[in-house]
Amino acid sequence: MSKTFEQAKIQLVTNQEIAEIGEKEVVTRSGERHKFDLLAMLEPNRAPSFISEAGLGENFADVRSPQDLRNPKYDDILAVGDAAKLPFPKNQEIAFESSLFAANKIMEMEGLSEKISVQYAFVGWAYLGNLEGKLDTLSLQFSLDLTSSPPKPGKDPQPKREYTTQKDNWEQAYLARLFGYKV
Repeated sequence: MSKTFEQAKIQLVTNQEIAEIGEKEVVTRSGERHKFDLLAMLEPNRAPSFISEAGLGENFADVRSPQDLRNPKYDDILAVGDAAKLPFPKNQEIAFESSLFAANKIMEMEGLSEKISVQYAFVGWAYLGNLEGKLDTLSLQFSLDLTSSPPKPGKDPQPKREYTTQKDNWEQAYLARLFGYKV
């Protein structure tokens, strides 16, 4: 990805707190200045403030384990998604899977023996566009199997059109799974 960014003359700056944004320049808290033509910023994930105000955890809601999403203090409060303090990246797939673990725990608490099949693992794609001006969007693929310890990463550094197709197919299947419709 860094090679593609270099070719496209994109400067990636991470883990910086913005102190000031000018018309064509950003100043970080440490005083670094970065000029830009187009600025894209991603804010850090934070859980809603009521979580710490309610004593459920600092920044994120504490959980007993990634599979038991009950709060350590309360048996009847579960946290899922970006609000839960999980040792995994914050993304929609992990958020969805955590909701399935929570559903399993609630069914167990209600005395039901049914379980939904679920595990923490994901494949991700990063759209890179196409620097040659073609309509074929290229993507990178990466994965992280969070069921092993330590988690097992995987990455193909070569941008490919087939990864874009895989992501598009995955998104359609994900939406069908979430909302129960077929395209």
